[in-house]
Amino acid sequence: MYGKGITCQVVLKEALTAAGLYDNLADLKILEVGCNAGNKLAALVALGCAPCNLYGVDLSSKSLAIAKENLPEEVHLKHVAVEAPFDYTFEEVPQFDLVFCCSTLPHVPLESRVEFLEKPKKLGARYFMLHEAWYSEPLRKEWFGWIFHFDDWLQVAKDSSGLGDCIYKKNLELVHPETKEMFAPLSHDLLAVFQVAF
Repeated sequence: MYGKGITCQVVLKEALTAAGLYDNLADLKILEVGCNAGNKLAALVALGCAPCNLYGVDLSSKSLAIAKENLPEEVHLKHVAVEAPFDYTFEEVPQFDLVFCCSTLPHVPLESRVEFLEKPKKLGARYFMLHEAWYSEPLRKEWFGWIFHFDDWLQVAKDSSGLGDCIYKKNLELVHPETKEMFAPLSHDLLAVFQVAF
């Protein structure tokens, strides 16, 4: 949950509206890279996306199993490896309208960032949306055996040749739903939408 009781659904609606995508949700083909247990995909279904047009990939088979339980069976889910070349293709979808990721970029190895951020363009996506923890400078953390690389994702994305102009951005402060305290007081979440350049 975000500040002032704002939910994931509200945040996604605002970003999709700013990108001019909200009015056509039912027709959009959307891929989430790093879909975890499917919470964002569920929010998209609640907003009006057709489940059969939603796709999710994740490196955790356990998370995908939970997602399958929580999402309509028409949602397409796929297990992928974290290493390059990052195969997120679905043969039945030659082009996505939107590719997005949430809390995914810190898992990508530093040497693979450029290739990762070129994927939306290679997937034919018209738009790319990221929702990641933002830090003003690179930061490396290790939690529970996982290595995370945090950064100024807006700048990292701008430096990628695969993305175009940022058409929407918003800084979000994550707060605990009961205590209202910020989860990460030294950073904030960044939500940004890019119009992919071809």
